[in-house]
Amino acid sequence: MIGNGPEIRDFPPARPLDPSVVEKAADHADVLAIYALDTSSPLLESIARMGFRESSRFHRDASKEVILYRRVSSQAGKRRAGQRPASELSTLNSRLDLP
Repeated sequence: MIGNGPEIRDFPPARPLDPSVVEKAADHADVLAIYALDTSSPLLESIARMGFRESSRFHRDASKEVILYRRVSSQAGKRRAGQRPASELSTLNSRLDLP
């Protein structure tokens, strides 16, 4: 369950994704969902510094594999004034690519 009204942020597609773009979008997120093909060593290092760790992977039939990262550091739950509580998961997706 992801709660009521999760905030979903998107960023421009790129392969690999620009770590600075992902950092900005993920600033107060609790969860990231990124296509495996869009990752790179610099991106993985960047999101690890932000406190994200791989939680699971999703892949079905001919779809592209998606990796789900959850924030596990002490930064989890920190938010700006007026932002939704951490219990309402914020998700990111690098892009929606339907067959």
